[in-house]
Amino acid sequence: MKILLKTIKSSPLSEVYQRLISRAMWWGMLGKIAAANELLECLWRKDQFRELKVNTYDRRALTQLWTQSGEFPASLPFERQSSEEIDALNWARHFAPSADFFPDDLTVLPSALQEQWRATKKLRAGLKLAYAKEADRGIAKPDNLAQALAAIEEYLETRPLVGHEKLNTLMKATLLAARSESDRAKPLLQAWGTAYQKTPENGIPMELMSDAKVAALLVSGTLAPTASENEANIKAELELFQQALAERLEEGAALLAPTRNWQDLLMEVQAQSIAKEEITAEEVWLAPAATTAAVAAAEQRLGCKLGPEYRSFLSCTNGLPKHSEVSPSIHKIEEVAWLSERDPELIALEREVDETGEWKRLSQSLLIGGYEEEQQLLLLPPAEGAGVWECWFWASWNMGATKYLSIRDYFEHELAELMEAGDV
Repeated sequence: MKILLKTIKSSPLSEVYQRLISRAMWWGMLGKIAAANELLECLWRKDQFRELKVNTYDRRALTQLWTQSGEFPASLPFERQSSEEIDALNWARHFAPSADFFPDDLTVLPSALQEQWRATKKLRAGLKLAYAKEADRGIAKPDNLAQALAAIEEYLETRPLVGHEKLNTLMKATLLAARSESDRAKPLLQAWGTAYQKTPENGIPMELMSDAKVAALLVSGTLAPTASENEANIKAELELFQQALAERLEEGAALLAPTRNWQDLLMEVQAQSIAKEEITAEEVWLAPAATTAAVAAAEQRLGCKLGPEYRSFLSCTNGLPKHSEVSPSIHKIEEVAWLSERDPELIALEREVDETGEWKRLSQSLLIGGYEEEQQLLLLPPAEGAGVWECWFWASWNMGATKYLSIRDYFEHELAELMEAGDV
């Protein structure tokens, strides 16, 4: 809750909107539909959010939540699909055959990856058996579902419930629900719920809610035994969120720690990362500051004047290593480049699936961290040519960008999350 209150106070309104929708979805997954709907209606009544859109996957998940519970909000900012249509789309997304990304000869891969890719290739072959294009909602016959289930069970036997394995576990729960094996599905959902509360940044809640049978199990209270929230503190949280949102819309955004200098902020990030065993004390942290000449050369090469907050960061350290498993490294100023030049494929992929036009802003961004990593850090020049450069965290496993007012705001939130790890 503390993290979300800080997000409401300091993040761009588009990020506030997305985070509050995610919180409403979590409450719905706990069976607290009335509180979820009240939070959503609070958002949708505000003029400042009228132009923002609920993304496709959240729309589908919320629709299943409402359909399975029978409790709908008074008004919606989007047109609902039918539960059956969502089921079919969700099933195809997870189980329909798709283009193989494996090389024919796995020996060309590093030895450490060969075993992992063989297992993944076998898993994908098994999961394809669950899909039948002409069947109702694309769901294959029971025997095929059993074979797909066996494939995913074999795959998960030696893998912890972290990262992408959370999604594979959810697909196993989805297969069990399709086979009406709710007694076996519930413990998996509860294990997911426990893991989600510890590491919510990689929990994928909309993946669960988009399947009607899984959604029915969730709204019935399956996750309640794993949750730290109850009806009373959800009500208290709702009031706090409503109050914080009202203050934010009246007073505007504010940094979390405006008087802390860059060196103190980054050294505290390092200390918390060491305490959480994300990095070791032996790792080199702050680099020598970027020289004035190096910054000037970069500005000439990039054809723009960098924002004062980023220049201030560079005057403290010219680059930074990763501070957690899911954070990007920060590049030296000599390595910074426009995303459109360094990684045009990422922009092209996003353009294919983006419904909001966000890819256009993405195409204008400066890649300052995470090149050839699973997550990237981007700076976006202000639309009017003056003002603060927004900072976006982009990840292959995240649904869209997580947006911050500035690079300073990004690191303040990273510190807050390290200090309050496990806060959903």
